[in-house]
Amino acid sequence: MRSAISHKIISTMADKTTYTIATWKLPGRGYNYESDMYKVALDFLSGADKCLNGCIIDKENPMLLWSGVVCASFCIELFLKLIVFRQSGRKLKGHDLEKLFSELTKESSENIERKTAPSNIFQKILKSVALNFVNVRYEFEEDKLIQFQENFLLRMAKAARTEYERISV
Repeated sequence: MRSAISHKIISTMADKTTYTIATWKLPGRGYNYESDMYKVALDFLSGADKCLNGCIIDKENPMLLWSGVVCASFCIELFLKLIVFRQSGRKLKGHDLEKLFSELTKESSENIERKTAPSNIFQKILKSVALNFVNVRYEFEEDKLIQFQENFLLRMAKAARTEYERISV
């Protein structure tokens, strides 16, 4: 498995297009599960924030809802896994945000919940978006209702980042 650690813009063309070269690390040659995952989580958080315009409605700069929801969902997944890894050393698998969230300590889950949504609706919304990372990417394969809850996802992504950084000090 390769892990992207940096991207560098090599050239800017006259027509404003660019191309990049990614630098890769291979496991056993400088691979670091936690720091590499943290960098990827930050990239997806930045992507989510840009795609969702910080959840601000702007006719001049419309949201890229599908992309933003996928980025935010994956970012949350990574930060939840990082929190569990930091606290217990366990490397969790899976995309189900509800299951990953249930693995957090009480303190961490309360901190994230408090910064995301009122406690009386947090679990209900989390359950409705728990599999968005998978469902949104493959929505065309099944005829089912998908709840985006983009504001919740972006707030939870930022709260999970804050919690990870808090416990990493």
